[in-house]
Amino acid sequence: GHPRMIKEAAQLILKAQQPILYVGGGVLKSRAATALRELAELTGIPVVTTLMARGAFPDDHPLCLGMPGMHGTATAVTAMQKSDLLIALGSRFDDRVTGKVAAFAPDAKIIHVDIDPAEQGKVRKPDVPIVGDCRLVIEEMIVALRDLLADSLALWGVEGRVRVADEGVHVSVGEVRLDIMPAVDADSPIRWWILRDGRRRPCPSVLGLLRSLRNALGVPG
Repeated sequence: GHPRMIKEAAQLILKAQQPILYVGGGVLKSRAATALRELAELTGIPVVTTLMARGAFPDDHPLCLGMPGMHGTATAVTAMQKSDLLIALGSRFDDRVTGKVAAFAPDAKIIHVDIDPAEQGKVRKPDVPIVGDCRLVIEEMIVALRDLLADSLALWGVEGRVRVADEGVHVSVGEVRLDIMPAVDADSPIRWWILRDGRRRPCPSVLGLLRSLRNALGVPG
């Protein structure tokens, strides 16, 4: 994917309050199931999978909402309708999913990843169109999201007081001391532990991590 589009997508993901990963058959065709799971668990974003994407994400995963559309689950349909960001990965906005396009996810911005440029804007105009192989694009988005953690801290004016080490991120601003440590158990839904004042707080996603840092440092949202 184009580097500028990848970065714009990562920025939208970090700003979103109710994002949804809308996964289509392109994820299976590009063999991107492992990358998809990593993205979902990194961000904590719920996943809906179309009929053509069944098997791309485990049904028993806590982030799985099931199928969207007329044959889907009420949870998936409602989540998409209330979403403020749809991250469409190898999906093509089929009418069995969207129904009336004008009424589909009316408040959502769109990131659309598809290997076929002709699909961009065919049904719903994307805010961030990305042409490329789904697996490669997802992997690039994961890297961009991780990089934005350090970038966000720099924008908040704490770049000189942040130390990134293999074992975690250490932040020192005034009397605030934060230690962000990755979870040891790879199968745990908890991605990090935030340590402050001797207290340990679980954090399941990079979105939650950034919001916790923002609150702790007193940075406006």
